[in-house]
Amino acid sequence: FFFFFKQKTAYEMLRSLVGSEMCIRDSNKSMELLFRGNHNQGILALEAHLQKHPNDANSWRLLGKLHQDNDQDQRAVSCLIQSIKLNPQNLDTLLALGISCTNILDEVKAMNYIKHWILNLSLIHI
Repeated sequence: FFFFFKQKTAYEMLRSLVGSEMCIRDSNKSMELLFRGNHNQGILALEAHLQKHPNDANSWRLLGKLHQDNDQDQRAVSCLIQSIKLNPQNLDTLLALGISCTNILDEVKAMNYIKHWILNLSLIHI
């Protein structure tokens, strides 16, 4: 079997966060800026949010995806690693890490994250 998954962009992920705990807290400013298309200011607001709430795995994941969408894969990897430390089985984060590691030519880490993504995916769908 081959499964093809379309990875969500950071902007698609934003839509799924509406009404979540992340949007209710003080990250509203970053969400509002990102929805209006002011990506650079939204990233800065999200970074400020993470300084106050460093244990927010969803915010780390979103910041990583924003960097990934802007072809800043090294920054994306740093953020996504923070997210995966807080939520080790998050499928979106594992897949994003695999993609960004591939983009920065770190094949061993990329294959490791994709392997963990597949293992966790199979646990969910069995």
